Amino acid sequence: MLTVTTNKSTYAVGEAVQITLTLTNTTSSTQTYNFNTSQRYDIVVQKGGREVWRWSNGQFFLQVLGTLTLQPGESVTYTETWDQTNNNGNQVAAGTYTIVGSITSSNNPQQASTTITIQ
Repeated sequence: MLTVTTNKSTYAVGEAVQITLTLTNTTSSTQTYNFNTSQRYDIVVQKGGREVWRWSNGQFFLQVLGTLTLQPGESVTYTETWDQTNNNGNQVAAGTYTIVGSITSSNNPQQASTTITIQ
């Protein structure tokens, strides 16, 4: 199960947003996640259903196969910081934003979201 959390629910304009993705094996058996590149996750910030910022925008990932194996109850955590700029590097406006995190596994993709307010 994937969860997406932030260090706060409300931010001032321009304040850094710490985003944490936690993937936990909540089953009673070992779970394996296969990946077609070195990318393991992505984060998209949306406002009104439209993409504002994507963590992977402009990044390059190795074209290499990989796996992640989680035992029952085991978790892996990924943390990134969003500086409240859009994909063009401009400061976003105040408002409500949805942060969508995803695990980019080819055989077991996961997605979750949370909402923040910038004021």
